[in-house]
Amino acid sequence: MHRYVLFLLLIATVSAADGPALSVDASAARHPISPDIYGINDYGNGGLSTELPVGVTRWGGDSTTRYNWLNDSYNAAADWYFTSFPYDNAQPSLLPFGSTFDQFVDRNLRGGERPLGTIPMLDWLPSQRTQMCSFSVAKYGLQQQVNPYDADCGNGLKPDGKTHIVNDPADVGTPVDEKFAEAWVNHVVSRYGTAADGGVKFWSLDNEPEWWMSVHIDIHPQPATYDEMLARGIRYAAAVKSVDPSALVTGPVPSGWMGYFYSAADMVAGWNSHSPWNYDTNPVDRIAHGNVPWLDYYLQQMQQYEQQNGVRLLDYLDLHGYLTPNGIAFGEAGGGSDVLRLTSTRVLWDPNYLFPDPVINAPPRLIPRMRDWVANNYPGTKIAVTEYNWGAVDDITGAIAQADVMGIFGREGLDMGTMWSPPTQKQPAANAFRMYLNYDGL
Repeated sequence: MHRYVLFLLLIATVSAADGPALSVDASAARHPISPDIYGINDYGNGGLSTELPVGVTRWGGDSTTRYNWLNDSYNAAADWYFTSFPYDNAQPSLLPFGSTFDQFVDRNLRGGERPLGTIPMLDWLPSQRTQMCSFSVAKYGLQQQVNPYDADCGNGLKPDGKTHIVNDPADVGTPVDEKFAEAWVNHVVSRYGTAADGGVKFWSLDNEPEWWMSVHIDIHPQPATYDEMLARGIRYAAAVKSVDPSALVTGPVPSGWMGYFYSAADMVAGWNSHSPWNYDTNPVDRIAHGNVPWLDYYLQQMQQYEQQNGVRLLDYLDLHGYLTPNGIAFGEAGGGSDVLRLTSTRVLWDPNYLFPDPVINAPPRLIPRMRDWVANNYPGTKIAVTEYNWGAVDDITGAIAQADVMGIFGREGLDMGTMWSPPTQKQPAANAFRMYLNYDGL
């Protein structure tokens, strides 16, 4: 014991005598951290938002592009055989009151969270509260795959697996436009008040438009263009603001790197002419718009709208942060992924970090890049990453990565972040949220 104490004293003496002079400046680079960066995509099945003040809870994803607020139904699109489903509802005769979205808002407002809804911007929504599918085998013939639980619902591909079936969207859908979205916001405001009065604070302009052509091919088979995405965004944002000027609108919600710089029309032009990943070698749509990258163009046009009309339609530049190496997002621990999981958080900030990837051709430095987009094209716009995932939520490596991500969000000045597939209360990654939101257990 005495030798151990002497050893510690020796180390302390040597360190004090020979080490560099150290000082800590707690005020260096000090800035407020937005409480909205600790958010989640929440459908009420994980329980994390019932325990912790997670800030923002997002109603998002592919199904929300096809959510009909009036009859409380949705279409699962390519995620599940283009099938429409009614949400379970104890009192369907009261709809739209008590819809699944209303229940989502009720639950989160009670918990002190700020709900983020998603406004569908395509032209068709489920017509009724009945399970039905866009590619009926009885109507359209044999298909490459069918729903294992419903042999009449196919995947929209002919048996060769290459030829897409041209369907009639009216088989399962009813046509809608921005007036339908305006009526939804009216309903929400009548039930919960405006955003300024404690109602739904955020509305997102749909979800991942560069993949509408595949995920929602039954109602939007053509690749989206700059003009289409911008026009839809302006129309639907204006509809939201006309009802609730205090609501904050986020967009355009691209899924990843390709969608930051190009439209789906660009991607298809590249795929048709070159190898599948050389989408940037024939960007016909981008060239037609002065060769301005998509997000730069979108922000410029939103600023121009405000200058011409005196109304800010876009409050947040909103995108998804799926930029990690393959197997990291939603992946499991082990198998050589752990080091990548813990180091790849550098995609969020590091100007020198670039991993081998067939698509990402420059260090992503995502959050500084987002700040640059805003500063150069539409100052005053906030920035949001409304989907991201570093995987292994049931393992300590996933917990550490998640803690690191949220620390980076705070340091780099992100305004909003919502994790996709958040951990349950019992999974280790939940401790990352507790570390920031309930560090003392009180």
